[in-house]
Amino acid sequence: MTSKKGLIPNNLSFLLKWARLFYNFFILKEVKTKKEREIFTNIWYNIWLQEGYATPEEPIIEKKKKYEKISRDFLIKFLFFPIGTIRIIYNQKEIGLPIVNEFKVQRDIENEKIVEISLFTIKKYCRFWHISNLVSMKKIYKILKKENISGFLAALDQRLYCFLKEKLQIPLQKIGEEKVYEGSLTYPVYLNLKEGEEFLKENAYRIYQYFIV
Repeated sequence: MTSKKGLIPNNLSFLLKWARLFYNFFILKEVKTKKEREIFTNIWYNIWLQEGYATPEEPIIEKKKKYEKISRDFLIKFLFFPIGTIRIIYNQKEIGLPIVNEFKVQRDIENEKIVEISLFTIKKYCRFWHISNLVSMKKIYKILKKENISGFLAALDQRLYCFLKEKLQIPLQKIGEEKVYEGSLTYPVYLNLKEGEEFLKENAYRIYQYFIV
């Protein structure tokens, strides 16, 4: 999830240029220790409270903890300081994926090697006009490619959905009706990585080149 407020530069070249320049200043550090787990939870939970995606009365931490054992969790670090979080949830029949459990999904995912991207959030003062988002998305894309994942699901708030779909021209497929979910209007989406690459190569080469190179 991203901020409900904030300016996005109209010049896409500006975003791509600075995302490339700052790329190596960011790392995705997989959560391994109890301390890292505490930092991971504190970051996304406090951001969600600040943005209005959750309230202190909601058992949101327990709800998300349900998926820990079938997930890889990462701290997004800038200059080695943790500024955000992202989670890859692997498809397991016994537990299921959050989107499938929470939305009326209009897609059969049983026979696909897919994951769900979740808990993608960055501290407000570290978003840098979506540059942090762009860098983090490229790094997670590289991980998915390395693991031979065919595609991913995500529940995106309206702001991030519009940024990816309209600004970056990512060919996200809506797989269900949007609804107010965890404090914001949310779109359940799917992206096949190979099809996405082919579309961007033909229709948005600068974005394709950014992710591939």
